[in-house]
Amino acid sequence: MTISRFLSVPLLGVALAAVPAPCAEPDQDVRVHAMLDAWHAAAASADEPAYFGAFADDGVFFGTDATERWTTDEFRTWAAPFFERGRAWTLVPVERNVFLDAKQRIAWFDEELWTEHLGECRGTGVCSRDGGGVWRIEQYNLSIPVPNDIADEVIDKAEATTERHASLTLDAMSFNIRYDTQSDGPNAWEHRHDLVTDLIRTERPDVLGVQEALLHQRDALLEALPLYASIGVGRDDGIEAGEFSPILYLKGRFEVTDSGTFWLSDTPEAPGSASWGNAITRICTWARFVDRATEQGVYVFNTHLDHRSAPSRAKAVELIERRINGRAHKDDRVILMGDLNAGPDSPPLHALFADGWRSALVALDPDEHAEPGDGVGNGTFNAWRGRSDGPMIDHILVRTGAAVLDAAIVRTARDGRYPSDHYPVTARIRLDRDGTPADEPPAP
Repeated sequence: MTISRFLSVPLLGVALAAVPAPCAEPDQDVRVHAMLDAWHAAAASADEPAYFGAFADDGVFFGTDATERWTTDEFRTWAAPFFERGRAWTLVPVERNVFLDAKQRIAWFDEELWTEHLGECRGTGVCSRDGGGVWRIEQYNLSIPVPNDIADEVIDKAEATTERHASLTLDAMSFNIRYDTQSDGPNAWEHRHDLVTDLIRTERPDVLGVQEALLHQRDALLEALPLYASIGVGRDDGIEAGEFSPILYLKGRFEVTDSGTFWLSDTPEAPGSASWGNAITRICTWARFVDRATEQGVYVFNTHLDHRSAPSRAKAVELIERRINGRAHKDDRVILMGDLNAGPDSPPLHALFADGWRSALVALDPDEHAEPGDGVGNGTFNAWRGRSDGPMIDHILVRTGAAVLDAAIVRTARDGRYPSDHYPVTARIRLDRDGTPADEPPAP
């Protein structure tokens, strides 16, 4: 929903049975309030069935743009990408008035709302009580209150301000899914692929950095998770051979405008290359994603550093930073994620921290996650046994212009079985566009 140059005027979707009067039956007043509160909550939690189930069969929604007059089915189609990302929008009611007709079957309402994207706005509409006593929305009109005589001037300024200062919030996940090898016995891929896909489906990240995925594992993820598409190539030949470090993303939310893979070596464009003491080829896959709703871009870099060679890890971090600093869209924020095979107190992480990077887990709770392997339960390598006292080697990192709103190590298990020998790491991140540092979550 965009800011319109036309001011919305509410049109009642049902005939007036009588001049509306203040609600005389407290129980129905409470029910109308409860229905609207639940409706707004369903949008915030992306509960699509509950949200659109609140409309009457012939319900109509008016958005803030002059083109946004939708039937319920049209509105559902337009809103699908927002609900697919796991959060639609958040409209917070500040004040509301409800009026009922004499028969207590039609209600008119107006409410003052607040939303991070639009600021103060107003919702007005009509709902009716069906034969079962359930209140449903016949019409909802979302508008921005602006005096008519200064509408053009104010709206121009609002659009310019929104363009400069808009922020983008997304959920990120880094997940080493463990490559498919029969030597894992009962933990081989064929016995646990459903655990992996169920976990991803439950967490529903907007962007997902995967490590150790072979081609058939990546394809299995995409088949089981049809809302996602993938960026990345096999590390052995730059096509399909060897492990991938793919980035999965919600294709309904993002457009990919640029992407690539480079090898962590002295010849980063040469598939299969290795230079720094690592016997295993290592890669980094990256992409620039543009959010379809806000048109804001974000770069995501996903990697898997060597598990044995410390010089390789140090040089790999240097190369990745050079590539990040050389990105085409300098104002776009960056998320770096992956299995770094290094804890917060290691030289590669110290080098990143010195350059302004912050690990999401450490940024959110420094006391809990400051040191690796200190027994406080911050380990991300579980060795198939559910341990949590090992090093925190899986990371999501951000720097200036990004605020970590939430972060977690996901220790999901089913009947004592784990999806991988690594726990996935998740983070909810707010990315600001205008260059202003955003090191703290917004005030409630």
